Amino acid sequence: MKTKKQPKTTKGEDSLDIELRPREDESLGAYIRRMRLIRGMGLGAVADATPKIPESRHVSYSYLSQIELGRALNPSRERLLSIAEALGVPPQWILEKAGFSGGSEVTPEDGASPSPIVQQIALRAGKLDRTDQEAFLQMIDAVVRLRRTRKNSGRKGPKS
Repeated sequence: MKTKKQPKTTKGEDSLDIELRPREDESLGAYIRRMRLIRGMGLGAVADATPKIPESRHVSYSYLSQIELGRALNPSRERLLSIAEALGVPPQWILEKAGFSGGSEVTPEDGASPSPIVQQIALRAGKLDRTDQEAFLQMIDAVVRLRRTRKNSGRKGPKS
């Protein structure tokens, strides 16, 4: 496994090189590819750097290629977190590029306990096997992205 190249800093230890930040006009796949190339890593090296267990976090060589080419339309949060870790970039940059809200954990923004409906969803999802949980999470993320797209385009979705 190749070692990761460390990012250059511009004005001190805490500032990240502007070249590492996602560009506004850049797709998720283009950003991941650019970071991989900056790090001097091949597709296989990034895939090998992702965890094998749990399987929901592993990213194969071919799946990473599909993400970079824009053919994998809904990569999961877990796999995106693995890619961010392998590339040594802040997870929120990749998650935001993919249309997720920032951060690597799902927590209430105000620190309050989850609502009763969210608690019920969590209880029911906990009864599903790992594959079904992954599918469920992808469905939730797709709804969130759809709502965000509609909100940003000024379209209104069905009233609830």
